[in-house]
Amino acid sequence: PRKTFIESLLQRDKSQLKLLKQLLRILVPILLVSVIQFLLICSKQIQILLWNLHLDPN
Repeated sequence: PRKTFIESLLQRDKSQLKLLKQLLRILVPILLVSVIQFLLICSKQIQILLWNLHLDPN
């Protein structure tokens, strides 16, 4: 009985892994896109900041 219990546990783990992989496949691109957008916004802000500092040398 014990062996079959472990086997069933493994089987469940496999299905959970499958789910996790599918989730990752969906989530990773979304995360990547948002990170890229965030970086773009940040770099724009930094450019503006640098430009303002450059224009206004105190």
